[in-house]
Amino acid sequence: MATICCKPKRTSNKVQNKESTYRLTNLSNDGDWSRAIHHDLNIKRRTCTTFIPKDKTKFDRSRSRSDVQCCCNRLHREHSWSVYEDPDIKWDAKLHTTSAYNNAYGYTPNSHANYIRCDMETDPKILTRLMIEVWKVQPPRLIMCIIGGAKYFKLNERLEREFMKGIIQAALKADGWIVTTGFKTGVVQLVGEAIHDHKVTNPRSKITAIGCSKWGATKNRESLVSSKPTSKESGNPSTTNGSKTEKKSEQELDPNHTHFLLLDDGTYYKYDTGDYRSRFVLDAAL
Repeated sequence: MATICCKPKRTSNKVQNKESTYRLTNLSNDGDWSRAIHHDLNIKRRTCTTFIPKDKTKFDRSRSRSDVQCCCNRLHREHSWSVYEDPDIKWDAKLHTTSAYNNAYGYTPNSHANYIRCDMETDPKILTRLMIEVWKVQPPRLIMCIIGGAKYFKLNERLEREFMKGIIQAALKADGWIVTTGFKTGVVQLVGEAIHDHKVTNPRSKITAIGCSKWGATKNRESLVSSKPTSKESGNPSTTNGSKTEKKSEQELDPNHTHFLLLDDGTYYKYDTGDYRSRFVLDAAL
């Protein structure tokens, strides 16, 4: 499934005023995002604060806590906070998660795409500012939001190739943003392959492909966490030592995307981002 959000055209004066505003609020002249993220934009992560056993029928206080799983799907040893509650308490995301100092942003290890872990309570306007003011992405005149699995993409190989080529050409002509789930699977993987094929023959072309992905479902996310403690609240680096079943609930980030907004609700192994992606697209289109 592919949905396209067209950004309305502005008059030349309005465009000029908008661009002037971005220059006046430049947050990162030295290439270091730290001040922008921690102070100017104040982008946090979200973490579970209260360890409540997920499977209460198997809860045993004599059992090693490190092997017990919380309702947020972390094992006890993966918890950033050392709070332990009675197993009879019902876990509630609103009550048992909190925002915390951001410990994951920079460039992905292999593809060098810009990425940031961000609390899902973050106002989408903040992430739009991050894209344009800090990451220096051209404001879009067209936004294409593409989601869906490969099994719903019923085109033969020739039509599929032409469809993907059309998406790339539209993005190039309109300084467009391609917004996806960011994971290397389904139709998003096909989009990534189309971007790669275009870059092979047009290495200087600039295509903005943004993955609005779920932090807790990102494979090898521990490699994206800073190795140095950034705050007393940062806790231990996240790890992914879950079961084989949980490993299946993780996906690789597509290496052909240029930016990743890794949405964090404090849980692991879940893909749901609610309407956040749509809200981000609508805000960026204003």
